[in-house]
Amino acid sequence: MSFSVLMSVYSKENPRYLDEALCSIWDQQTLKPGQIVLVKDGSLTIQLDDCISKWKEKLSDLLTIVELPENVGVAAAMNSGLPQCRYELVARMDSDDVSLPNRFEKQVAFMENNPDIAVSSAVLEEWNETLSKYIGVRVLPLKPEEIRKFAKYRCPLSQPVAILRKSAVLSVGGYQNFRAAEDYALWSLLLIKGYKLANLPDVLLKQRAGRGLMKRRGLSLFKSEMKAYKYQHTIGFFNKYEYLRNTILRFFIRISPNFVKTFFYKYRHIRKYQFFIAIIDIALLFLAVYLSLWIRDLGLPSAVRFSRLIPHFIPIVAVWVVCFYIAGFYSLEIPRMGYRMLSSLSMITVICTLLSFAYFYLNIEFRRGPRTILIIYGLVVTILTALWRLSLNRIALRYTAKINVAFIGINDTVIELIHNARGISHLNYRMMFLYDENYPYEKNINVTVIKDALVLIDEIKKNNVQIIVFNNEVKLSRSVQDVLFELIDHRLDFISIPDFYELFMRRVPIDTINELGLLRDFNLQSKKVYSLFKQTIDVIMAFVFFIITLTFWPLIILLIKIESPGPAFFKQERTGYLGKPFTIIKFRTMRIADNAHEPTENNDTRVTRVGKILRRTRIDEIPQFLNIIKADMSFIGPRPERPVMIQKLEQEVPFYRQRLLVKPGLSGWDQVSGEYHSPSREDSYKKLQYDLYYIKNMSLFLDVSIFFKTLVTIVKRGGV
Repeated sequence: MSFSVLMSVYSKENPRYLDEALCSIWDQQTLKPGQIVLVKDGSLTIQLDDCISKWKEKLSDLLTIVELPENVGVAAAMNSGLPQCRYELVARMDSDDVSLPNRFEKQVAFMENNPDIAVSSAVLEEWNETLSKYIGVRVLPLKPEEIRKFAKYRCPLSQPVAILRKSAVLSVGGYQNFRAAEDYALWSLLLIKGYKLANLPDVLLKQRAGRGLMKRRGLSLFKSEMKAYKYQHTIGFFNKYEYLRNTILRFFIRISPNFVKTFFYKYRHIRKYQFFIAIIDIALLFLAVYLSLWIRDLGLPSAVRFSRLIPHFIPIVAVWVVCFYIAGFYSLEIPRMGYRMLSSLSMITVICTLLSFAYFYLNIEFRRGPRTILIIYGLVVTILTALWRLSLNRIALRYTAKINVAFIGINDTVIELIHNARGISHLNYRMMFLYDENYPYEKNINVTVIKDALVLIDEIKKNNVQIIVFNNEVKLSRSVQDVLFELIDHRLDFISIPDFYELFMRRVPIDTINELGLLRDFNLQSKKVYSLFKQTIDVIMAFVFFIITLTFWPLIILLIKIESPGPAFFKQERTGYLGKPFTIIKFRTMRIADNAHEPTENNDTRVTRVGKILRRTRIDEIPQFLNIIKADMSFIGPRPERPVMIQKLEQEVPFYRQRLLVKPGLSGWDQVSGEYHSPSREDSYKKLQYDLYYIKNMSLFLDVSIFFKTLVTIVKRGGV
């Protein structure tokens, strides 16, 4: 089936980019168009005219030129060029983008096989203006029903890589004249008229984005988009709620500084990302104080009134941030959006508002407390946070770039990393390919495998690889070594498999480390000061919590004894710091009768009804405050195990005894991992990976993180 290509050009376009665009849709295509329609949107520069003349001479009647006397914008230019297209299928193209060689072949075949689809587009990659640096990828829903839902929030098709049926677009009046939103308005109108849209999963175009796209902001652009939203509401595509929601969110995105958008592909590692989000949260929390005073006084608050109140809101802001953390608002593994986000935010608002009342009630200076301001403050924070988080999700979806990774050498650890790549979203890595001269075919992995050293450097450059993960156990040929040394000045990061595994999986790859590596990484002498500080805090906190909870001990003991006979406490020998034995004490949660004291299993029938509650809420651990006061345990550390279990696992799991280099804890990195680990060899192996990660990275930040994650576990009744 023959088809046309429709594109427009105006005076500010780059003639070199126009030449590359035309070259990509003619010289490089596996399926060439039957016609190219080029709309000259107003008078052009001499260089652009020369470029068009060159292509007119080359293509002759295959190139149709439509000249407009003045610049009228994309929508009007498309409406002028569309009637000049000879064929029913019309592929859209911008004058500065590059179509990949198989674009038209795939899109035309799809449209032929799906005659009910009026318009389809595909995945496009975003690059900088010179096409030398990959920025990101724009992936959209594929099926018509998914697209209809998605279109209620964002533009459902990528216009630069769209292919449309001419009769369908003309039947609805063509493009609507809305700057930067003419395509979105057209797709909405087609959906209202009953037409179907679709997307292909293939990457078929490279779009020049870079700084030019990042700078698309400001109130003038927002006003144009708001007109488009009003039009979509008028034709019945948006209801009132959708119209208002999209308008507000688009406003926040358009007024966002460029550094906010740039952040999402420049700072891609988790702690920087979380820290950035927390900084914005804190800024909004303090802004909410000013806005609350403004609303309360129905006028701008004086500097004296604001400065008098703001110091007292510092602890309140801290409480809000802690609650955000506990609720998982800084967890990148779990997207916070829609009803789930609003539900969690509402609960946080209630809790923080009550705590704020308590703070001011206990404050002598504010004996009555600014009750009205606190209520207004809670509502303002809720609105600002909801808008910020929804905008965050949209900006991240639009501008977050992937970090392309290549592997040199294969082993079981590499295979595990590749298999887990799709299931882990907190780090933005994309596995591009694996190089191994002796790749074993029985290893089944879903990634491209390269065995030829001659094409290695070309693949690294073509895929814009930013990190190369190498296997220390693999001996590289001289040719591969030369390739890697040649790439040193290409701003590539070279990371060993153990280091990358830690970064990606948050645990230590036991199979890829040796004794010397362990001795080097576990330099506990450098953490001696922190260990002393940690022990001091442990003892103080344990004593305070022991006094606070002591009042409830008689009731807990009574409930235990009523349900099953026997002592209220469970005591057992465990192995502590450097192998020193100690007696752990807990509230008993199991029956005494017919109990051989074997390791606990998931859904263990020996656990009593009261015991289930105590375990889920971790109340059974409360007596261990006494172990912490005696310095046998810590609040955070590896789980204490029985000596017989340690002796057995030492024979089966390498480096198992090294987990005794720190004190055992009430909770630990393994316990908050979200997985249930039985005493089996396989689960103990994974537990050790988490424990060694904690020992290697032990710090105040990690301990505080585990502490709050433990609180989340308790709140969710997901005790371990």
